[in-house]
Amino acid sequence: MDCIKILVLADTFEKDYSYVISEISSNISLKKFLGLGNVPEVDYFYKFISKLENNQLNTYFRNIFKISKNTHKRVENM
Repeated sequence: MDCIKILVLADTFEKDYSYVISEISSNISLKKFLGLGNVPEVDYFYKFISKLENNQLNTYFRNIFKISKNTHKRVENM
């Protein structure tokens, strides 16, 4: 789960993964905010994401950012 948090953070702010890992490692407040016990090494992180399939990532992010359908019906003018 730690790697997914880093992946989301880096992609959200369009930063390199290695830069984000470096920033988290050097910033205790950021590490605490993200709830990371251990910050993974860059090599481990790249191995982790290389094993993920695109379909897995797409499904994961779709579920996280799913927009609920608006249940209000449109009222037409009479």
